Amino acid sequence: AGLIGEKTQLIAEQATLARRRQEAAAGIPPLLLARYDDLRTKKRGIAVAALKDGSCTICGVEQTVLLTQQVRAGQQIVTCLSCGRILAVP
Repeated sequence: AGLIGEKTQLIAEQATLARRRQEAAAGIPPLLLARYDDLRTKKRGIAVAALKDGSCTICGVEQTVLLTQQVRAGQQIVTCLSCGRILAVP
């Protein structure tokens, strides 16, 4: 009985999260969303990495100064030179 209740709760939570994702994705251009989804599939669910102290927090590779500046500016999608994940400033 406890597992059935937990399963029901998880199904409801999954539906809520799917709806929230759909709402959040509505304002994203389809090509960018497709790129993100493709990365998420290829990178085992982690498409975005934080840029901390000039390095990718997933693979640890230090990025160039120019690339770091581009990430901080936030005007374009920038990917890690090593692992290819989208870089973001936390």
